[in-house]
Amino acid sequence: MSSTAQYFHQVVQGDADTAVPLLEQSYALATQAGDRYTQAEALRHLGIAEHFAGHLEAARERLEESVRLRKKIGLPAGVAAEEARTQMATARH
Repeated sequence: MSSTAQYFHQVVQGDADTAVPLLEQSYALATQAGDRYTQAEALRHLGIAEHFAGHLEAARERLEESVRLRKKIGLPAGVAAEEARTQMATARH
């Protein structure tokens, strides 16, 4: 399991306080390394964490950035999934 996926598991388990700083670090390191796939994954998981926390605008921003990166690197399946998550994250209940 990749570090990014492991941190997301913590978000799902309700441990976002631990996961979010580690996901942010993962994003920063991936940015420094030019690893756009890991950047997109970290942004995706950060967006989901923001959604769980009720921060809908932040969730939308992170998920949209993940979509932009996925389009740049040619991950069409990921694009469709992230666009759906973006709509869910910003939907008013």
